[in-house]
Amino acid sequence: MKTLKICTLILFLLVHNAIGQEEGNTIRNLKIGDTVPDLPITQIINDEKTSSSIAEYKDKLLILDFWDTFCGSCINALAKVDTLQKVFGTQVKMLPVTYQSAEVINTFLIGSKFLGQNKVDLPYAVGDKVLRERFKHRTISHLVWIYKGEVKAITGTALLSKANIQLILDGKQPDWFMKDDDMGYDLNKPIFKIHEGAYKIGQKGAVRGYLPGVLIKTIAIVNNENGTLRTFFVNRDVLGLYLSQWAIIKPHDFVPGPQRIILEVKDPTKYTYNSKEVKDVWNSKHSICYERLDPIGTDKVKIARAVVSDLDSLLGLLGRWEKRMKNCLVISNIDTATDLPKYEGRKIPKKGRELFSIRLSLEFAQINPPVVDETNYKGKTDILKWIDLNDLKAQLLEEGFILKKEPRLIDVFVLTEK
Repeated sequence: MKTLKICTLILFLLVHNAIGQEEGNTIRNLKIGDTVPDLPITQIINDEKTSSSIAEYKDKLLILDFWDTFCGSCINALAKVDTLQKVFGTQVKMLPVTYQSAEVINTFLIGSKFLGQNKVDLPYAVGDKVLRERFKHRTISHLVWIYKGEVKAITGTALLSKANIQLILDGKQPDWFMKDDDMGYDLNKPIFKIHEGAYKIGQKGAVRGYLPGVLIKTIAIVNNENGTLRTFFVNRDVLGLYLSQWAIIKPHDFVPGPQRIILEVKDPTKYTYNSKEVKDVWNSKHSICYERLDPIGTDKVKIARAVVSDLDSLLGLLGRWEKRMKNCLVISNIDTATDLPKYEGRKIPKKGRELFSIRLSLEFAQINPPVVDETNYKGKTDILKWIDLNDLKAQLLEEGFILKKEPRLIDVFVLTEK
């Protein structure tokens, strides 16, 4: 009897310790290849079951899609999730998962025109705490693919397709780019170890490639203890990083879109996203991290110039703004002898958009040539919107302006490989 009591006590302590670990801060984040315990799914709406567990889907491919109502891309992806659920039927269980309450999600579903128009009819795990604790993530959407009790993949919705689902069902091992949100990475600590031979305060910074599982960041941190200002960029594309620093050095009043970018490089796809490739894959190949230290109080323009100089040196590039002749959309006055449109003298106030706003809209669309305004007119027009360039041209004519295509010497950003 005494021996039985001792064994019972030991068993109790072992179980209690295991539960304590699960309930404490030591809960392990499940990764690809891990066996998934029978985790509870405590509340489900829009389904035949109001609750469930992971084990109940052991004979299906279970795809947990972490999302919330604030994520526009997640909401758009629900239409694809629903379509694939209908294609595969009982072979697959698509389960969108959110921390938000049933009340919030039901209200959202009722009011969503997009989901209604696309006839999305999915179950939703709501009020979740358990699953998000075992599949930690920094960004959504976050898809966890579980088949036969094992985590097979962790991805974004870009890799959710009929072919990829079938590959998992066929028992094949995917070689996709996997999403890895590194929850343990502390951005308050330097990306690079500061030591002799690395980089020093006020001297050249350091650069490295993509940092898996960390969000895109642009941060400046002041350290009063050692009097330093730490500037660093995480997982930024090279072209975007150059443009962000030049925007500090030389601010512009136009959109630096592709029509103002000249790439004198062997492979332009290294610097501009190719839509044929999954964005996460492209980021992992071509994004970089950069870090430098400067004394507290260093002027931001001086730091930006130093960053550009470092990028030029460390990456073997030359990024700069310069004047080049380009075909443009030019807005000019009908009467070149005056700076004002012919209707400026009328008493009825104009309630439309300024030419500056019209120019930005044209450039922001990124399908038009650069836009040059040669009118010097700063007031409003009666133009609110337009169907196409011909429509805009006609409306501008009524306002006393001409829109035409002509070459002009304008500012362009040039990136050259040395």
